[in-house]
Amino acid sequence: MSSFHFKYRRLRTEIAHFEAVGLATPDLEIDPCTNASFPHIVVSGRGDARTALDSELASRGLRRRVGVVVPTFGMVVPLLRCTPMIGMVPEKLVVDTPGLALFRPPVSVPDISLSLAWHRRRENDPALRHVADRLAAHLG
Repeated sequence: MSSFHFKYRRLRTEIAHFEAVGLATPDLEIDPCTNASFPHIVVSGRGDARTALDSELASRGLRRRVGVVVPTFGMVVPLLRCTPMIGMVPEKLVVDTPGLALFRPPVSVPDISLSLAWHRRRENDPALRHVADRLAAHLG
């Protein structure tokens, strides 16, 4: 069986930076210790369960529980509405989320950066470039 492998090129390394905020149901009381004890929703297009937050928690002798890893930030809010988990999300994407509470991370975490990628055969597609440029302008 042959392996099927895509090679992607990025439009830009990063198109936008957002301050990371925590998001959870309002009844959860969040501090550095309880934050680590709740299951977390981790966003990773590669399926990685560890992020910069894990490194910062480890430097304080803490470790978080990962409840689920999802590929996009769009999946975080629906999951939080039906589970007692915590999600770290770009603040700009969740400014108005009724029924959920924003909180500042209990430890310092780097900003979240967003990137765009597509298959190399679409590299010179003017429609794709137009949409990517619009997204970058809107999010940046």
